[in-house]
Amino acid sequence: MVFKISFIWLSLVILDLFIVKDFDHLIINISERYFVNLVLSSLALFTILFLMRNWKRWVIFIILLIPTLIQMTYFEVYKKLVTPFGFKTFLEDGGMVLDLWFDNINLPKSIFVIFLIWWLIGKIQKGYLSKYITVPLTGFLIGVYTLIVFSWYSVPNFQNSIISFYGTIFDTVKEGLYTNFKLERPILKQETRNNLPNIIFIVGESAVLSHSSLYGYE
Repeated sequence: MVFKISFIWLSLVILDLFIVKDFDHLIINISERYFVNLVLSSLALFTILFLMRNWKRWVIFIILLIPTLIQMTYFEVYKKLVTPFGFKTFLEDGGMVLDLWFDNINLPKSIFVIFLIWWLIGKIQKGYLSKYITVPLTGFLIGVYTLIVFSWYSVPNFQNSIISFYGTIFDTVKEGLYTNFKLERPILKQETRNNLPNIIFIVGESAVLSHSSLYGYE
């Protein structure tokens, strides 16, 4: 049982690295931070597969397929995974986003992914899940998602695309909650003086290779 889940998990990891993303993405971003994000998110994927193995086949299929197709199409266009901004844009104008998605979807790759994921899920064997296994694994999964959403070391673009997708949903909700609790800025009196120089501050926060023009970001 564990062997078959390991086979399914490894197949999904390879699918993510070379079909959803590409080899260039791996080479450009490879680093300690990339490795940590990829390993933790991949372990989370294995945990989810193990905990879902008694679920209905079509439910597991939808949970795995939807983020895979969305991330793959998004990566085709932007060379990165979905961000909270992408989810906000979808909520504001879902029709436009769906039109862009249909315009840019890679149909042959999508058909391949659909059949592959359906075939892989058929390999899952159902079995008894002891609470002594379920509880620690659930705790581990919650811990990983806490790191993904709240840790400064987390980079969704470096993570497994399925785990990154659901983590980004949580991150979008978190940003929305923070926005609602922001205090209004006080109104300050401004006094203008003549002959003052113009000062421009350029601040780079959490800069990563994937967002640097040197590496092709536009």
